[in-house]
This record gives sequence, C-alpha cells and structure tokens, in this order.
Amino acid sequence: MAFSSPLYQQPFLSRQHKVVIPYSKLGQKRKSNTSVTSEFKENKRVRFNASQQFCMNNHHITSRDDVMNAKCILNEWKQQYEKNIEYDAQESGPDHEKCFRVNVYVDGALCGTGIGSRKKEAQQRAAISAVQQLGINTDFIAFTRKMNGIEADPKSQLNEKLQERHIRNIKYTEISRTGPAHEPTFTVQLFINDTACTIGTGNSIQNADRSAARQILKKFDEGSLSFSDISDQDSNDENSNSIPKDAKCILNDWVQSRRKSISYEQANKYGPDHALRFKVDLYIGGKMISSGFGTSLQRAELDAANKAVKQISKEFMDCYPETNFPRYIHLPHYDELAMITHKTFESVTHNVIVSIDKESVVASVIMENCLTGQKTVLSLGSGNVFVDEESLENNGETVIDSHAEIIAKRGFQRVLYQDVCRLKKEGKDTLGMLKVLPNKRIALQNGIKLHLYISKAPCGDGSVFTLSQPGSHTDTGIIHLPIQSDKKQGLLRAKIAKGEGAIPVSELPDDRLHKMSCSDKICKWNVLGLQGALLSSVIDRPLFLSSVVVGDVYNFNHLSRALCCRVKRQSPCISSETSAVTVNHPDIAISTICDLPEIGKSKPVSVNWNIVDGSTEVTNGRTGKVSPDSYLKSPPPDSCIYSRLCKKELFCLYKTITTSQPNYESCYQRLRDSHIVIDRQINYHEAKLSSEQYQRRKTELYRTFIERGYGMWEEREDVDEFSL
Repeated sequence: MAFSSPLYQQPFLSRQHKVVIPYSKLGQKRKSNTSVTSEFKENKRVRFNASQQFCMNNHHITSRDDVMNAKCILNEWKQQYEKNIEYDAQESGPDHEKCFRVNVYVDGALCGTGIGSRKKEAQQRAAISAVQQLGINTDFIAFTRKMNGIEADPKSQLNEKLQERHIRNIKYTEISRTGPAHEPTFTVQLFINDTACTIGTGNSIQNADRSAARQILKKFDEGSLSFSDISDQDSNDENSNSIPKDAKCILNDWVQSRRKSISYEQANKYGPDHALRFKVDLYIGGKMISSGFGTSLQRAELDAANKAVKQISKEFMDCYPETNFPRYIHLPHYDELAMITHKTFESVTHNVIVSIDKESVVASVIMENCLTGQKTVLSLGSGNVFVDEESLENNGETVIDSHAEIIAKRGFQRVLYQDVCRLKKEGKDTLGMLKVLPNKRIALQNGIKLHLYISKAPCGDGSVFTLSQPGSHTDTGIIHLPIQSDKKQGLLRAKIAKGEGAIPVSELPDDRLHKMSCSDKICKWNVLGLQGALLSSVIDRPLFLSSVVVGDVYNFNHLSRALCCRVKRQSPCISSETSAVTVNHPDIAISTICDLPEIGKSKPVSVNWNIVDGSTEVTNGRTGKVSPDSYLKSPPPDSCIYSRLCKKELFCLYKTITTSQPNYESCYQRLRDSHIVIDRQINYHEAKLSSEQYQRRKTELYRTFIERGYGMWEEREDVDEFSL
C-alpha cells in the first residue's frame, strides 16, 4: 500500500524550512489564562492544529531525517544566543480528560502557546509556535547539528511512525554475538507484528537495534516496504483469515443486524503496576462468547472481539442463502421500493469484480409518478466508509463521505443538474420530473414523489439506540411517535475515521477526522431539501422526501425522532409560515425483503450509478477517488481519477446551469464583514453562500440544534475553498 502524503504529520519542523516571522513579536508579555478548558474544547473542533498545518504547508518533507524536534531547535537556539527559556504549564479538567496549556517565555517575554491533552504535546506545540514567532533559521540549526555529528535516534523515529499507523507490536531480538569479549559484534532481528523485518549489527545491542531500525526506515522511504505489509489488519485478499483491528466495529454491526445486545466486562487485572494485564469477557445476548487479554482494557476488548469474530464466522459460514432477493409478483408499496432498488443494483454491478452484496449498505433515491404508479430508481449508492485523513484534499476532487445514503443523494443531485440543464436548453424534461414555473424557476411536476431506501438504518441517532432502548420494530406510517427517554437521544453525532460507530459531537477527539452521521444529514435534508445549496439558486422550493424505507436495524420510534421530530414534532396547529423551522415529516417504514449482512470487515468499495449517466462508477471510499482498474472488469473509456460525484464535478455542472452571474451581494457582504479580500473568481464555498434563503434556513436549523441541547453541527469550510 502506497501513501500519497507523508505519514509523519506530527508537531515537528523541517530542517530545510526558513521561518520569516519578524523578531519584533518577541515583545509580547505574559498574560493570565482563566479559560483553559473552554479553549481546549474549542480547539478540538479545529482539525488542523498549528503543528499539523505547518507540516502540511511544507511538501518538501520526504524523510524522517528531515524532521527535527521543535524543543530541540529552541534549546540549541537558546544556547547559541544565551537566552533564558521557561515553560509554564497550567492544568485543568477532570482526571479522565486532562488538558494542558503551556506558555513559552524567552527572557520573560511570551513567545508561544500550546494546548494539548498531554503536557509533552502542549510543550511541543508551544515550542513550534515560539520557533515561528522568533523567526529561527532552522537551516542553520540543522547545519550545526550535522557538524557536531548529532543524529536523530532511528528507534525513536520508527516508533513514532508505527504509532501514527496504530502499530505498537515491535520487538528487537538478539540472534547472535560474535567476536572477542573486548570487541563483540551483536546481531539483532527486528520483528513488527510478529513479522521478521530487518537485521542489524553493531558493537552493542543498542547500536544493533538502531542499525535494524535505520534499515527499515530506509525501506519505508524508498517505497520498497509499506505499512500494509506489516500491519495486522486485513489485506484486500477476500480469503484472508486475519482479523482487522476494527473487529469491534465489525461485531457491533453484526449484533445490530440481529437485534442482540453486546457488552464487555472486566474480569480480572493482574501483574505489577508497571506491567499490568487485563482480562475482559465479551457477552452477546447475555451469553459469554470469548475472553480477551491485553496491556489495557481497550486492547483486551479488541482481543475478545477478534476471537468472537473468528468464532461467529465459523458458526455462521453456511447460514446465508445462495440466491439473491426473491421475485414477488405483488408487493406492498415499501417492499416494492426495496425490490426495485436491489434489482437495479444487481443489474448495474455485474461489471464489478469484488463481492459487495452482503457487506455494504445499499441506498437509492426513487421517483414515483402518482398518476401512472410508475416507480423509477434515479440514483444508487453503496458503501459504509469515508475518506482517510491522509487522502483528504482541499481541491474538491475527493468524495469525503462514501456512506450509501450520501452517495445516493449526490447521484440524485447530478440527475437534477443534468435535467435542469436539458430543461433550460431544450425546454423539455425526458424524465417527466421537473417543470418551469412562470417565475422561470424550477419545481417538481405535479404528482411526483421522491423516496429514499436504505438497506440498513442510517448511522447515528437513528440506529444507536435500536438494541438498547424500547421501541417498535414493526410500526410504519405518517403519524410519528418519537421516543425521548434518554438525555443522549437526539444528540448530534459524528462518525470518526477508522472508528467504532458514531459518537456525540461533544466527545469528538481533536486528532481524528470526522463527518456528521447519516441520521443527522437526513434530518438536515428534511429541513433544507435534497437539492443542496447550489441548486437552491434555480429550484423554487426544497425537494423533500415522501418516505424513508429501511431494510434492517429498524425502530420506528427512534427513526421518527432522529430523522425529523427532534427538530420539530408533527403539529397540524402550527403552519410552516409561522414556525421558525419548517420540517418535512416523511413516511417511515420497514421493508421485509432485505437480507442480513455477512460478518466481515467493511470494504472500502463504493458504487454509484444514476439514470442520466447510465454507467457504473466504483470508488475507493478510503481515498475518495475512482479506482476502475481495481474494481471493474472493463472500465469505461471516460474514467478519470476523481469521481463524478465530487464537489468539483458538481460545481462544474452548477456553472453550466447558471446562464448569468448570480447575485452575490449577500455573499460579498459576509466576506466584507469577515475582512476578507474579495476576488472576482467566486469559489465553491462562496457560491453556496449566495443562496440566501437556503443559508438562512440552515442557520435556523443549527441554532435549533444548539437551543435544544443536541450539540453544534461540525462542518469544515476549508474543503470548500476551491475554484474552477
């Protein structure tokens, strides 16, 4: 596996970088801090801290040898210029969530501040800030170190690299000792995840260890060895029997699909304080399945989950039918929506190499013509992962969220763009979905309804309480009966990169990429519409769903709350004209013809199809890019590296339907208020801001979430700051 960006985006500075911040900023004085905790929590909402952004801006860093510890740079600068440097640390927060604020003072003047969950991390960030403020020439420091023969410890470099990839099983084993007693030669074998990697020799065990570490670092830098070769996670081989590190996530999905409970209980703790060992018992449905051991509770739980996945995989290997979904002649309305989705999905994925039927969520947007009874699948999506942090780009070419319902919605937007373009140019709509109003804006034809089908309940508030809380698993209908029996119900949640489910936004870690859960996004669609911000400039009214049909992990009461009623309950006494937020309440129903998912690691494959393009596109959800050579038997000739569903492609379609420059006055005013220089080239984010009514409704929705105590909507504007 090759990585497109350096793996060591940690708080370190490049030896080749020359900071140009003026030295005059040294004169800032000490100031007291009384809000460390609140500032730290606010800092958690910022994905790129100062150190990460510094490294991201230095693309010439290609080797760990090019990176220096910021505190070392500052200390050497201090010795050279005979300065006095002090680190002042302040601690706050509860024991389980400590936060530290460290100020760096040079000769009594404040020169840098850093905040972190550990004192060492905060000191490192403070040192980086001080190096930037002081304008220290790191080229000269690097030259001085080289002249003095100082080399960064390769074992430390290797440990840092492996920790970044969550690989901690590293061991150096002495295999031989030769030579006379006064001049021995030691040979050491390096093992990573029990895999023999490199051999090092030296006149001491420590030097032999460094030699082995130095050799494997060189292999990483040259590309002859990748982390996937030594990782204990599953490879892409479908027949691999190894268990991935996200076994807890796999197990959670499996028990949810069978409506069973799961719990981990600490059974024992033993060993000395410096080498504690934990034992954890795993229970599914009240029955103990496995026991796990580890140096921490988390490792013991993961070990128990690994064993449970192996055991369940053997027991249920042959329990799934070989045939796909049955063909019914007469189906209820909601089952018909599910059936045409899966039939279409089977039809358009015959060219896909990998098996995805039972391992991925499938979703669709369906158009129903009430006059003829005809139901047509407009767009399809499959997948349940989102992009890795190292693959995220700010040029609009990355599909960030590849969960099935999000992919289906973006495919539907692509259908809308092309249908609106055809309607404006030719004056006709071949799908019979849209019409032009007298005010020249676009609306749905009379008698047209839109439905969303998902083979599994959306992640987040709509599914997290299905097993642990009471509710109906069979009710359907338009009269919603939301449950609000727990203070955690209704909270906004976010899915984190390579994480286990969706967690409340107030508990998000500051070092992990995250996206809002699908339940929250569907709730947003029921207020703002499926069309999105850009299409709101040409579409007269929001395009709302008439129904949401779920295949599995279904609970009518929880879905009612999660998808709409937590914003505003159904009330015929309050009209949309007088209420602050207008909420669409779609029918919520279950389909009975959805097969249960097979236990296994979630594959990064994401499939999208829409009725206008006609062809199937396959992307890698971890990279957010198209991978036709890996997944398609015969890739289409027009395949490109980025997906047709990425923001850049949709922005291009937006440009084709806006025959005249839209009114950006409100957008300009917002930019002026923010003291931003306005350029004639409007970027993607600014184009979205030009939809005044949409932005006003979105602001009211976000305010409602905060007022009701559900949390603050987490979104990043930096990924939208691109132009064509």
